Amino acid sequence: MAHLWMQDEDGAWTASALEGGSAGEVALPGPLAGLRAAEFNPEHQAPVLVCNAGSAGHEWVLVTPTASVRVNGEPVLLNARVLHDRDEISVRGAAPVFFSTEQLACVVPFPGTDAPLRCARCRQPIEKNQLAVQCPGCRTWYHQSPDDPERPYPCWTYSETCVVDEYPTELGAGWRWTPEEV
Repeated sequence: MAHLWMQDEDGAWTASALEGGSAGEVALPGPLAGLRAAEFNPEHQAPVLVCNAGSAGHEWVLVTPTASVRVNGEPVLLNARVLHDRDEISVRGAAPVFFSTEQLACVVPFPGTDAPLRCARCRQPIEKNQLAVQCPGCRTWYHQSPDDPERPYPCWTYSETCVVDEYPTELGAGWRWTPEEV
């Protein structure tokens, strides 16, 4: 799920989730106060974030009626810009916000796929609705059911990193990137 990183009044960075495809107000400071996730409407007077949900996932587009909005320091040409992970959105006189597509690892019922899918660790099939974790880095699936007698260990947290891209497997580890690094 995409989110926006914003600074609070104390200067601490916090992430506000952008629900894919749903319209919801995102409270931003100053000139970006009108930025929100919404359906596209050419009569909007403030910038909006439009979500396009496709087969490859969610794509977010910043649509702005004003030339004062910048992404990574560049003006938004033709009033629209596809956003990418860690893009900085700014308006003169306002603190910047950062768009991010990073996801946190979490245990969810496996949604199922058209073709059988095997766990990256134990190589056994992952059944629809079986508890599993998708690596936020490489999108590989793992079993994660501690109560399964056939797997006495949860596959995702069995090792310190993902077998494919070495993403840390600690559940609840938090974000790998924050704007504090900028």
